[in-house]
Amino acid sequence: MCRVPSCRKPARFNNNILSKYCSDEHGREFMRLKTQHLKMSPAPENKMEDLGSRGGILTAGDLKAVIMDVSSAAEFRKLGERIVSLPPDDPETDTKEKDKKKLGLDFAPDDLTYSPDEASKIEELRKRRDELLHRRGMLNARNTFVNLVRQRSKSVLEKLKQAEPKGGWKDICGFDSRLAWSDEEFDEWRLSEVGAKTLEDGTPEALASSYPDTTDIDGDTVMNGVKAEEDDISSLSRGICTKKRCERHKQWVKVQQQEILFEEDTVNQDLAKCEKEAQNVVERAVLRMWAEKENAQNGCQ
Repeated sequence: MCRVPSCRKPARFNNNILSKYCSDEHGREFMRLKTQHLKMSPAPENKMEDLGSRGGILTAGDLKAVIMDVSSAAEFRKLGERIVSLPPDDPETDTKEKDKKKLGLDFAPDDLTYSPDEASKIEELRKRRDELLHRRGMLNARNTFVNLVRQRSKSVLEKLKQAEPKGGWKDICGFDSRLAWSDEEFDEWRLSEVGAKTLEDGTPEALASSYPDTTDIDGDTVMNGVKAEEDDISSLSRGICTKKRCERHKQWVKVQQQEILFEEDTVNQDLAKCEKEAQNVVERAVLRMWAEKENAQNGCQ
């Protein structure tokens, strides 16, 4: 039935057109009815500036900002798939900071000679920074992986609905057993040829095809390398938890995203600390060098 309240005509539903309305005109009419409550007129000058919906119903400004910021319906559907980090106070300054070489780690003042202890400390800090940068890259890849798992779970749900129309498929858990991998296991996978290609393609199909053949539906290793027998449903959902109400993986998306955000924040803090320590080493080395030169000059006199 057409969604316009005053219309009793059936909605268009055939192989070529799938719609909730009897015509395009009624589709636009329904949207006009839904947006009538929005205040489209500009606010008077003596009133406070519109602060947005702040978690409630979208205002006209919010709706316009969302629509104008995407270029296609596919991009619109992807909104909200990941937690957006707070933007930097000054994007240009933030970009310059990333491109700027760090004192001690990337360069040192001319004619500066480190003592053995200072050279050892600088080398240790460089290795530490490389490890932190590697970990940050791994966390970015894991964040991408979580988003791919969400997309794949939606794809699996649609296929289950098609395969079992009367199965009552409204929602599934969608947890991928690979999310239980340790950081070392995931890092090894994302650096492998299969993992790198999967993350680069960024599609649910690529993620499904990358599932290890030596792992069964529950994420356990198949004995003797023998691939477990699967029917069509098991094959298309291999590695995905298809339970309708799963207590074991409850709110796994929120848990994964919060953990990644926490780890990213920790890595950024450790990087800043590492860079500060390297700068302190260089500053102490410069002071020592000038003190040695001054003592040498005084000794000659």
